[in-house]
Amino acid sequence: MAILALWIVMMGLLVQREREARRPVDAPPVEWRQPTETVGAAGPAREQWMGVYLNGTKLGYTVTRRQKQDGILRIEAKSHLLLPLQGEMRAVETESLVEVDAAQYMRSFSFTLDSEMQQMRVTGHVEPDRLVLRIESGGTTATRTIPLEKPITVPDALTPILAGSGRLRANTTHTLDLFDPMALAPAKAMVTIGQPEMIEGVDGPIRVLRAEISYKGFRTTAWVTPEGDTLKEESAMGWTMVRQNREDAMKPPEGDPQTDLVYSAAVPTNRVLKSPRQVKFLRAELTGADFSTLSLATERQQVEAAESGIVEIRREVPEAVRAPRLPVTEPQMKPYLAPVLLIQSDDPAIIETARKIVGRESDSWKAAVRIARWVHREVEKSPTVSVPSALEVLRTRKGDCNEHTVLFVALARAAGIPAEIAVGIVYLNDSFFYHAWPRVWVGQWVSMDPTFGQEVADATHIELVHGGLDRQSEIVRLIGRLRVRIIRAEE
Repeated sequence: MAILALWIVMMGLLVQREREARRPVDAPPVEWRQPTETVGAAGPAREQWMGVYLNGTKLGYTVTRRQKQDGILRIEAKSHLLLPLQGEMRAVETESLVEVDAAQYMRSFSFTLDSEMQQMRVTGHVEPDRLVLRIESGGTTATRTIPLEKPITVPDALTPILAGSGRLRANTTHTLDLFDPMALAPAKAMVTIGQPEMIEGVDGPIRVLRAEISYKGFRTTAWVTPEGDTLKEESAMGWTMVRQNREDAMKPPEGDPQTDLVYSAAVPTNRVLKSPRQVKFLRAELTGADFSTLSLATERQQVEAAESGIVEIRREVPEAVRAPRLPVTEPQMKPYLAPVLLIQSDDPAIIETARKIVGRESDSWKAAVRIARWVHREVEKSPTVSVPSALEVLRTRKGDCNEHTVLFVALARAAGIPAEIAVGIVYLNDSFFYHAWPRVWVGQWVSMDPTFGQEVADATHIELVHGGLDRQSEIVRLIGRLRVRIIRAEE
């Protein structure tokens, strides 16, 4: 499913930066690229082109080819998008290849994300009881093995696998195990097939099946042929993909888009806060979504009742707690000190940078402040399309809140300070926006915000999840649904 794959890409983009929502006058135009060659190997293949639209404005295209060779189904796909982010157009390209065997099980896949700031490549192959991954990003290569209990696939192969196994039938529901190449973790998708319908195709009316796909609470609707070809997809926020011929799909966008991705994902609220960065206490009610799987209750964030969605947030006072000396050695903090994929806290460049920043400071809180100030000062604020890698950010010194946060966490861990990523919403410009910031343990957990230059994050930072990429993807299902009612705010 093309939109499902697109939303996996998009989950990392819907964050707010402390920037004017306008295109800089000196920004160079973004190139509209034509594919250098048609994807797919030689021989007969099913080729499908789709135009990508946001609220009726064209943003790009996708092309998919399916081909059987020696009993193996190969599904190759490319996309090229120009994404409107806070007054700037950002180009992003993706490529994927999936191989499915005669039993309709995925054998291997590759996924590449290429933007102005980053190239990330994930490859994987399936062994009898595990998925073996190779991740290339930020000039480094990492491997990871994920145990498997069931066959697994990726979004691009959902409907072809259902069609190939004879399960793409009206009035049926199927649950498929996915690997999310952006979150680098397993997930599940539920596909419900409805009654046959007639829709207009490239060459006239076509009989199709309506498929409702649910992925981590995010829903999309697709119209697919019995062979598994997608003719149209629709999802939240006005995203639409429509089957087109090659020439129409490749036509570049005309004019400026009327919708900005960041602002279209803004969470409305009922009050204007004059000095949000000074707010020390916030009482608010969250509505519009199921919060049962989120991390609403934290040390700084109290929940009145899970079903009510009412939270109270108090800005921490770390000076009131005696911070441990570096390095922090408490056994329960080990997971928050260890290197993980894309947070390369054991890399020599990260370690050396952390050493220079911290110097001889042994107080963990004062050291964390030094790191936050350095990241805020050294990383240029720039809307970015990427899956952030700490090493890549260290090299480019550019990015948004995701990049600031992942670099901070890597540097903090390298310095011996337990740290992790928090994702939620923050008040800015009369609304709440999706945002990421770090938490550090310095005798207590403290939220910091190097993107905004805050040593202690203000109380308008409402945390929704914390942890790795697999946890961060939980916010996808909230987009377009979440609402915030401010009950009380105190400076």
